[in-house]
Amino acid sequence: MNIKSIHILAISICASIFMTSCASMKMTDLKPTPKNSKLLPTLQTRIDISSFESAYTLGTSTSISTGTVYGRSRTGTNSTSVSGIGVSVSSTTMSKDPRIQDAITIFDRDVKDNITDPFGESKGYILCKINASNQKTNLGWAFLSGLTLMIPNIFGMPMGSYKITLDVDIEIYNNSEKLIARYNGTAESKKYMAAYWGYGKDVERMANITAFRDTLNQIKIAIENDYSNIILKLEN
Repeated sequence: MNIKSIHILAISICASIFMTSCASMKMTDLKPTPKNSKLLPTLQTRIDISSFESAYTLGTSTSISTGTVYGRSRTGTNSTSVSGIGVSVSSTTMSKDPRIQDAITIFDRDVKDNITDPFGESKGYILCKINASNQKTNLGWAFLSGLTLMIPNIFGMPMGSYKITLDVDIEIYNNSEKLIARYNGTAESKKYMAAYWGYGKDVERMANITAFRDTLNQIKIAIENDYSNIILKLEN
């Protein structure tokens, strides 16, 4: 085995150890807290889905195509034309960006568990819209990791980081479709790709979950402070 093969094998082993020792997302991360002390009456949840898709990505698409080619055959001095029908089969698989569903789930649960009393007659609806997002991936440690066969990474040195900033609006409407309240929250979250204390493949989802929950927590405080005004306008 030459030096290059040993180098590749060492990196493969270290990468395997790194990925299996990273923290991973838990289902409890999608359960927002805290709960407001004063709950609004029942409100339907609505999502501005186009703003969510613009903030993240629509997902990935993978296509596979196969075909059969027919042509001319030649035997000795004789040439024979062979006619046939070409056959082509194409298969496309779409994969949605999971961060979209994460944010939708968190918003729906926050409204029903922490902002409103979900058991009762609806007094209107509450709409969530993502105005803007700024995302940055930093792989500055990757080159050093390669030079050192990823050995420092096994002991906790990060391979990179992912940062996202979200600007979120929450709007409350009464049953007459009249806007009665509007709130804004902005939050930033940065997560590291690292063994033991950082994340692996879930780094983008976890950064997004943290940032989105932080924006909603800002807005929940504003809603609670504006409780009496919201109640009055919902009844009119």
